[in-house]
Amino acid sequence: MDATNLTPVQTRAQEALFVGQCNLASLQKCLPLAWPTPAGTPASPKKRYRSEYVYEWRAQLQDLSQLLAWKDLDDFDLVLRLVDFSGLRAVLAQLLGWKSGRGWQPFDPISFFLLIGWQITRMWSRSQALKNLDDERYADYRREFGFHPGVYPTEGGMRYFLTTLGHHSDSDGETVAVAQGEAVIRIALQKLNQLLVQAVGVLRQSQVLSLQAWQAALLCSDGQIHDAASKARCISVSASCYQPTTPEKPRTCPAKDKERRRCDCQTLKCAQICRQATPRDREARYAWYSGSN
Repeated sequence: MDATNLTPVQTRAQEALFVGQCNLASLQKCLPLAWPTPAGTPASPKKRYRSEYVYEWRAQLQDLSQLLAWKDLDDFDLVLRLVDFSGLRAVLAQLLGWKSGRGWQPFDPISFFLLIGWQITRMWSRSQALKNLDDERYADYRREFGFHPGVYPTEGGMRYFLTTLGHHSDSDGETVAVAQGEAVIRIALQKLNQLLVQAVGVLRQSQVLSLQAWQAALLCSDGQIHDAASKARCISVSASCYQPTTPEKPRTCPAKDKERRRCDCQTLKCAQICRQATPRDREARYAWYSGSN
């Protein structure tokens, strides 16, 4: 098959190192993948919950034939079996802003996390997800999430879980600087973004893949042209716009040649680079890939 017509999945399948390491048989010695609790994260102050998540697939992981039979499961069901989410409890308790073990008895935050993940992946409404949670057809999911029969959150409870995470997501004033044109703006860090980092860390910390396999798998041609964090001010910008200009050797202007709106090239800034050109790295204005999308 023409390499330019390969999908990312097909491209990864051609990387022998990646395929050799990233399969269920090779994963067996690393399973279950433990959700990492970052150092310094305090334990949840709550000691009792109305639900209780417990990872239940440890025995099946010892049977390779059972493990290989999971290859046809969808992504959500496979993740439930391969990942032990116990380490996420303290992380979610911190993100929810829990400071004391007193007060109401909440649901296990992992139960909420998995329930909402189930709802989103199945594309159900909250009401439909809760209805299905009480359906005997889905008793296995109810058990895996840690809910007891007949004891479930409400739609408002699911909404409260999400909004509370949002309200406590700012990282105590920590910001990162992001250049936007000629200005630099500060953007607040979100603690929720840490969940994405930790999700990748599940694989990184277990050393499922070697560094070489990671690099081979992550670089895939997709046939797209990406703007390199730039905002062009002139649709006629070309390489000549990045050349210096002098009265003796004026810089050519493609916009003028096409009788379009252009810069008069009279400012000090224009002496080095046309002020209508992209202000970022001119060598990285665009990233070109040879494949097709």
